[in-house]
Amino acid sequence: MINSSVRILEGRWLEKALCATDRSIDTELFFDESRESQTRAIMICFSCPVMQACLTDSLKIHVGGIRGGTTELERRKFDMAKLQNILMLRHESLRIFLEKKPLSPLKTHKNQLPRMFFS
Repeated sequence: MINSSVRILEGRWLEKALCATDRSIDTELFFDESRESQTRAIMICFSCPVMQACLTDSLKIHVGGIRGGTTELERRKFDMAKLQNILMLRHESLRIFLEKKPLSPLKTHKNQLPRMFFS
């Protein structure tokens, strides 16, 4: 069952999206503009098996919130090649950060967030 508070996008990939299928995830997190909420949402995106499809669709239909590991502002500002670079750097930053200090994306505190997470 798809979480009803998720804004519907195109494609059958949505049936596999963590934000739409995992009831323990508060989808409002993806629309909160605080840095802490955005970071938590992006961390969830990095665990999602359909992150790339989500990003691709969000670029086509211009939806708000965190999608495919990117913010709405990033998607408006950058093309796909630049977004892929941002995601690569973000992923590497998160990997290094978690090696030093493992944490749960759903229980992150502001002082635990990687500093270089946003472009």
